[in-house]
Amino acid sequence: MTDYPEPESYYRDMLAKQVNGRTEVVLPFGRADVMTDTMVWEVEPISRWRHGTVQALQYAGQCVQQGALALYGSPLALQDAYSALSALPSPGLELWWLTDSGFVHIRSRVEILDHLPESEQPPTPPSKSPVSLLPQPAPKPAPCQQYNSRGFEVWGSPYLEI
Repeated sequence: MTDYPEPESYYRDMLAKQVNGRTEVVLPFGRADVMTDTMVWEVEPISRWRHGTVQALQYAGQCVQQGALALYGSPLALQDAYSALSALPSPGLELWWLTDSGFVHIRSRVEILDHLPESEQPPTPPSKSPVSLLPQPAPKPAPCQQYNSRGFEVWGSPYLEI
């Protein structure tokens, strides 16, 4: 099953055009999908993000440039990919994601939420009524329903006569 109907080369070329990069750049050990003067990208469907991570790290090490992983497809594994890439030692890899307007650099978990379908969104906490920090007056007692023989209010004491 493919994440998108187009072949990987379609998305590779889309990214190259967006960043004004070169495609299929020959390196000593492999060919980088997209490369600019400062970055090197591996383009993969989201289902192959682990494989793409290894390739992007290898390419970045060979050309001493910032590596990046550009993913496309269903965003269900996007949080997993972000977590893994965030755990890499510096300089790590940048994560790029294909949106309707092109590839975007994902810099935080909050940005991932913008790309998740409604069914995968975390539940929103219930809204709470605002809490006042000002002292509140004590509530007034309910009106008394019973009086003793002298006309005083009786507050439920069994020892006072009515």
